[in-house]
Amino acid sequence: MFEIKSGVTKRNTIILIYSNPGVGKSRLASQAQKPLFADFERGTDFLNVDRIKPGSYTDALKLIKWFLEQPHTTLVIDSISALERMTVEHTKKELGVSSLEDLGFGKGYAAMRANMQRLLNGFEWLRDNGKNIVIIGHAKVKTVTDPTAEAYDRVEFDLDKNMIPVLTSICDGCFYLRPIVRVAEKDGNKKALANGNREIIMSDKGGAISKSRFSHMPQTYEFTYENDETKLNEQYRKFWETLNDNV
Repeated sequence: MFEIKSGVTKRNTIILIYSNPGVGKSRLASQAQKPLFADFERGTDFLNVDRIKPGSYTDALKLIKWFLEQPHTTLVIDSISALERMTVEHTKKELGVSSLEDLGFGKGYAAMRANMQRLLNGFEWLRDNGKNIVIIGHAKVKTVTDPTAEAYDRVEFDLDKNMIPVLTSICDGCFYLRPIVRVAEKDGNKKALANGNREIIMSDKGGAISKSRFSHMPQTYEFTYENDETKLNEQYRKFWETLNDNV
């Protein structure tokens, strides 16, 4: 009745990378395998990349089937926050309202989430048909109230709160990119120092939403900051090669 298979099954992936502004999300994504940027934010003009600039939710839906026929291997969604804003505008027009709250009882938001789900289903379809997806997100800080401990701040990506677990569930990796900050102590005073190096948080440590299905990858992956663009791009390419080594 059932066919039993053993070992690792090689397939394509969906990766979410999020960070604060200016940390280097788009530059990192630009070194993935044969990328094409869906530039919803008009933010890649200073990168030497292939790009298209979809202007609406309808364009985003059309893009999914269109991309399957393109020679590029990786579709980069830049960014999921901008795509959500387009989805909100599309949903308002679809419902004939000026605000998603006009319908009451959360019906407007439910319709928006259904439209977002169509896009996420499309990303999964692309993955299952041999394409990689890299989704770029913006970080935001949320205060978490835990009845068993003191409240603490947690970094997550900027998206409708009900869509966050849905997006996380389809991703093979949710990675938080941040500057490396070291604490130095001198004369009894502590000071945070950053030298420009970056690191990706790849496992959930409580302080940020992170997830990894890649057992061969470390919990954190560091990039040594280089003013030489060629060397920096080499580091980023090495990350993608290492990530896909067992995939």
